Amino acid sequence: MPEENDTNLFKRVADHAKVSPSTVTLALQDSPRISLETKERVFKASRHVRYRETRVRDKQHWNFAVVYGQTSAQDTLATSPDASIVGTLANRAGELGVSLFVQSDNRTNLNLNFRDFPSMLRRDQIDGVLLVGVVNESFLAFLREVRIPVVLAGNAETKQPVDQVKLDYRQATRHMIGELLQRGHRKFAFVTAAASIPVNREMFDAFREELEHAGCFDETLVRSTKDAYAKLDLVESLFQGSNQPTLVFATTWRMANHTAILAARNGVAFDSGFEIASAYPDAISDLGYPLHLIVPNIAELGSRALERLVVLRENPDQKRLKLLVPCSTLLQAS
Repeated sequence: MPEENDTNLFKRVADHAKVSPSTVTLALQDSPRISLETKERVFKASRHVRYRETRVRDKQHWNFAVVYGQTSAQDTLATSPDASIVGTLANRAGELGVSLFVQSDNRTNLNLNFRDFPSMLRRDQIDGVLLVGVVNESFLAFLREVRIPVVLAGNAETKQPVDQVKLDYRQATRHMIGELLQRGHRKFAFVTAAASIPVNREMFDAFREELEHAGCFDETLVRSTKDAYAKLDLVESLFQGSNQPTLVFATTWRMANHTAILAARNGVAFDSGFEIASAYPDAISDLGYPLHLIVPNIAELGSRALERLVVLRENPDQKRLKLLVPCSTLLQAS
């Protein structure tokens, strides 16, 4: 029950939802005795009269939800690349004096209903939401409708205007290609699986722009597939015939390994000058060939996204922003 001095505010929620005060109590407790439709109506009334915002004035009582959108039903918070963002948030939340609650969601359809939302949100106990990974558009639309502060952490794309903190893969790719051009490379290949993922498109666009500017982009050395996991045959043809690359930019660690295996099978010697570049390193291991990496600054991404959510919670009418976090480039990581 709310404190005595909140009675009038509590009654306003009931009046706005056209229910009794006791129904408001049960609805905000997520009681099974109250219908889903009534809970949603009470929740929206609560947001309308700013019930939670008025009662909670101390940052130590703020609750932020981290809703992790999985790319498939098989992804988990331990295995998906986007999940590493979630792991960077806990310490920063403690420093900022807020609580985090992680919710995993692999439903990317547009048919979510109120029952599917995190229970703390249904109880109007959430002060802001960080969306990580795949974006559920209907969930995001609902958050915007009820004016819950929301920040998108990562490079996913959304149809709706929202604050976002992204990793600057485009600039990192341009920087790496520029460095490799200076090292004397002129035959660059680009290989990616999951070609429709925004990050992979960003890297390819930067790859192409930098090489076209240098006058050495070669469309015949591009290999891509929409499949999440590419097979060895995607890379195989790069090492056939006379137009072989001296460097292969493979967007994922898996593709970098494929490249090293097939280069060796096709007689490309380790000391021949052939090199590999990659992003998303799951581990730094010796492929035999010199390896160059784009390293996403996940810790800064998570911290900046959380800090932005705090700003929006304190000042909800802030102008919308898209913040870019630079990635590091490492040459000769092997």
